[in-house]
Amino acid sequence: MRPTNCFAAFACLSLAGVANASVSSPDITGAFYLNGYIDREHDVDLGRVDFNNGTTYRRFIYADRVHSFEYSGPTNRKKMSINKGQHVTTLGEKIDLRMLDGDGNNVSDTDRELFADAVKGAFRNANLNHYVDISGGGVTFSFVVEFERPIKDNDAGDDQVPELLYFERGANGSNSSLTIEALDADGNPIGHALVLMPDDAVHTIPRAQVTGGQYMSAVPLDLSKLGVDEVTSLRIRTPRAGDLTTGGYTYPGGEQAPDFKLVAVQTYDTPKATWYGD
Repeated sequence: MRPTNCFAAFACLSLAGVANASVSSPDITGAFYLNGYIDREHDVDLGRVDFNNGTTYRRFIYADRVHSFEYSGPTNRKKMSINKGQHVTTLGEKIDLRMLDGDGNNVSDTDRELFADAVKGAFRNANLNHYVDISGGGVTFSFVVEFERPIKDNDAGDDQVPELLYFERGANGSNSSLTIEALDADGNPIGHALVLMPDDAVHTIPRAQVTGGQYMSAVPLDLSKLGVDEVTSLRIRTPRAGDLTTGGYTYPGGEQAPDFKLVAVQTYDTPKATWYGD
């Protein structure tokens, strides 16, 4: 299925700096052009989310900490890295998992710790050109993302305002799935883990072509699908055979290599501080 502009039951996405963006065409591009080409190397910021119920959200919740990073797979070639689009004319930077400790021969504990910090940096902003890039097959991974504040379900049911956005470069590929699992304050699993299958991914408006020349699309997830109404920590991992998918069937297994970023939508107001004078 080809990604469209709007979720069938959810929303449309817009990028910052684009005035009067329209959803009438699946191939709208009104920004990020450079000398006749869509700009792949620079900042591509998410500006807002327009939901089909008429609401618009411009506040997002980002990663505050990433830890418990685990990795297994080949070490003889680049397998897992961070893409970081920069500003203006600076080309994107790739952070290679194996090279962080200066060794490059294997994935050490230091590599894992430093890579977890790099994932946090990629997930701690609205720039869709900052994402985790997994190359090829034979890789399994897992890490925990703690968000800067709680993600709260605005409605107890499966409603039209999903709180999680899974951005995937080159969505609709056969190896673009990952599993998300909610954790309690002690790090124990709660609810039920789900495999996100980017078969129903949608493009941003305008379409965001990022580093590598592929488009970054998004899959929405309502917290109710995870069996929780509020969460601060999520475990992100490679899908396993037997995991349940968002479509309600059992994941059959197979190699996965998603290139992805997670952002949460803040669907609630934060209390304003009150100052009491003498």
